[in-house]
Amino acid sequence: MVVADIPGLIEGAHSGIGLGHTFLRHVERSRFLVHILSIEDVNLEDPLAGFQILDEELRLFDPALAQKPQLRVINKIDVATTEQLDEVRAAFDRLGVAVYFMSALEHVGVDNVLEAMWARHEILLASEGGSEDGTEH
Repeated sequence: MVVADIPGLIEGAHSGIGLGHTFLRHVERSRFLVHILSIEDVNLEDPLAGFQILDEELRLFDPALAQKPQLRVINKIDVATTEQLDEVRAAFDRLGVAVYFMSALEHVGVDNVLEAMWARHEILLASEGGSEDGTEH
């Protein structure tokens, strides 16, 4: 599995703002996407808003990108209080949206995210009927 970090995908990236097109071209080759947001950027009133901005930028650049499978991750849980973290978890649970929580700094939840990535990768490889080197299983 090849992992590419697309840092700072911001609103307007589809039109070339920021690193826009430079990084979005790399995303086109991806089998699936892992969207990582900082817990500080989660709005409890609309917890999906940050992810929807990313999805919309992808759609505006290339509608096929918005259709790629994705994992959603909330990072920096180490800066949240237990109460804040519980509120964010509950907000996503109410929406029925699967979200992984991690702290890259403290290496909490990172293994869960990596396991989910490998599982998604294997599922997609199997559905494509091959392996990384193009051989059949």
